[in-house]
Amino acid sequence: MKFIGLTGGICCGKTEVAEMFITLDARVIDADRISRELTKPYKPAWKEIVKSFGREFLLPDENLDRKKIAGEVFKNKKKLQLLNKIMHQRILAQIEREVKKERKEKPDSLIIVDAPLLIELGYNRFAEKVIVVSADRKTQIERMIKRDKISKEEALLRLKSQMPVSEKIRFADYLVDNSGSKAMTFKTVKKIFSELSSLFEAPCSKL
Repeated sequence: MKFIGLTGGICCGKTEVAEMFITLDARVIDADRISRELTKPYKPAWKEIVKSFGREFLLPDENLDRKKIAGEVFKNKKKLQLLNKIMHQRILAQIEREVKKERKEKPDSLIIVDAPLLIELGYNRFAEKVIVVSADRKTQIERMIKRDKISKEEALLRLKSQMPVSEKIRFADYLVDNSGSKAMTFKTVKKIFSELSSLFEAPCSKL
């Protein structure tokens, strides 16, 4: 299993960058989507999470209360490790299935795996190249407060619980600074896509 890894810090705009790669005809596999699918009510991962965390972490419709779980794991390292243990191998196995499927259907396309914990969970060892999306700390905090409707203190706690962007950058083959305008970010993305297309001889007709 080989792919291009895409990761970044919380609220650095990784999803936005992934969407830009899609417009350029890259195939993007979203680890967050896989996680949501694996944790639908009564699936094995859902059952393990409910058993480990309790039914108080469910919404009335029995879907996981992701906001509540996030609040719990961001302040409790052991709970975060437990959640990762439940999900890690399941997500990796599904990524492998989807990479194989994409490779079969579109053998010449760039396959990008968009995963927030690409480095923390060791998925980067399967990546041929790693792209890290960064943003300055102030921008991260502002985006988090706006997106998740949380306090500055909660945003800082979430940042503290995760690998710093500066550390992720050490693993990067390519860096996308997403602190500025969308146009500037897209310019960087196009350049990276062009270089990767040349490197892996994938078509880059949308450039």
